[in-house]
Amino acid sequence: MSLKLFHPSETLHWNDLNWKHVEKNIANLQHRITMATKRGDRRMVRNLQRLLVRSLSGRLKAVRQVAQENQNKKTPGIDGKLWTTSQQKLQAALDLRKKSKTQPLRRIFIPKKDGSSRPLGIPVIKDRATQAVWNLALLPVVEQTSDAASYGFRPYRSCWDAFAQTRVVFSRKNSAEWVLEANIRKMFDLIDPNWLLENTPVEKKVLKSWLKSGFFAVEVFSPTESGTPQGGVISPTLANLTLNGLEAFLEKRFPKPCVQSKAAGHRFDNQDKKSGNHKTKINVIRYADDFIVSGRSARQLERVRLAIEEFLKPRGLQLHESKTRITSIRTGFHFLGWKFWKAPNGAFLSQISRDSVKTHQMNIKRTIKQSGNLPVPTLICKLNEQITGWTNYHRCTDGLWKVWSKMDKYVYELLWKWARKRHGKRSRTWIYKRHWLHLNGRWTFFANDENSGKLYKLKHYSARKKLIGRLPAAVNVFDLRNRKKIAESISNRKTS
Repeated sequence: MSLKLFHPSETLHWNDLNWKHVEKNIANLQHRITMATKRGDRRMVRNLQRLLVRSLSGRLKAVRQVAQENQNKKTPGIDGKLWTTSQQKLQAALDLRKKSKTQPLRRIFIPKKDGSSRPLGIPVIKDRATQAVWNLALLPVVEQTSDAASYGFRPYRSCWDAFAQTRVVFSRKNSAEWVLEANIRKMFDLIDPNWLLENTPVEKKVLKSWLKSGFFAVEVFSPTESGTPQGGVISPTLANLTLNGLEAFLEKRFPKPCVQSKAAGHRFDNQDKKSGNHKTKINVIRYADDFIVSGRSARQLERVRLAIEEFLKPRGLQLHESKTRITSIRTGFHFLGWKFWKAPNGAFLSQISRDSVKTHQMNIKRTIKQSGNLPVPTLICKLNEQITGWTNYHRCTDGLWKVWSKMDKYVYELLWKWARKRHGKRSRTWIYKRHWLHLNGRWTFFANDENSGKLYKLKHYSARKKLIGRLPAAVNVFDLRNRKKIAESISNRKTS
């Protein structure tokens, strides 16, 4: 064991780990994997991946991810085990190098907003850690070969980047007039495991054990026929790897036309402003299994759709019929919870979609309705968490003040109804004085903690529009030469 990872402490304890040194070791190996991938040196990639997977730094970070950072850190697999103590985490990292048989998944179902449910496969925590350490080794390869306009499940990329790229594509004066809205049906469940085994730079035995592990649902075992478990740590990376290459496929199928110049035999690509109308205007913007494709006409996008289906078929995937459509940007299209359209004056506008507003209203209503006899400060904290998350996500759109005003009114009416029901025998004046306080020129729902006397205030919908600072598509986050650009991008996101 390397004592440098615990420096300056002299004790081998989880809480004494020098995480900066751990991260530095991993970053150096990921950089080398990136460079080897760029050179096309597959043997070196494989050797460096093995070095990272077997390193103590990689195993320590993997354990920290699954035991401390991930959302399902408190959700056990079929064995019911979790790593909660410092000793358990350190011992798990030390034991992670030992080979063990992959255990079946514990399948649970998550309700979706359309009334259906989404299956979620939960591996045992040791298998999660094994996936996490292999994910550290696979990510640099996938990132190096990623489509430029893919933003889902990628470090330092987000929905905001997809939003900004959408504005870039359609804000031009001579932009495409038509859009293909597309969604891949049950992407995680239907990916062909044979395609993954042939195309994923991970040890085949390890990958096959994850893909063929099977699952338990209501204590009944079922084998896995296809797909990659949606609850797996490495599954998002495998999904991205599966869809990478779509942009290049479409560029090859629909090449940009060339124009013959006056100089005999000289040809050049149509990239200048004068020849802009000759471009295909095909641009793909993807976030996970949702993507849009711009085009000159509905007829062109019908051909694009057929080409996409051809690309997806060997991967075992297909487009979701009810969620795939071709629309004009004049009537508008939907993407990632936003509606986009081009106004008659040529301005490209965006707003929060009606479905997003409706879903958020339902969530707020459910929280208030299910509060029961919860202390009011607890209710306020829950509502504030929902309001903050929703407003932060959507604050990049236009016309925010209209939505904020509408939501403030909606929440007020729900809380007034809740207060009247809670204090049925009290007068309206008493109820209002009990739960609303005049602060900064507006009435605010509040509560005082009976024990500490702390004042809890409900947040208003008042986030200002955010300008998005983006990391350029060409920047590979695992290339250490780009550290300065990444730091600047993070700083711009915080200050914009």
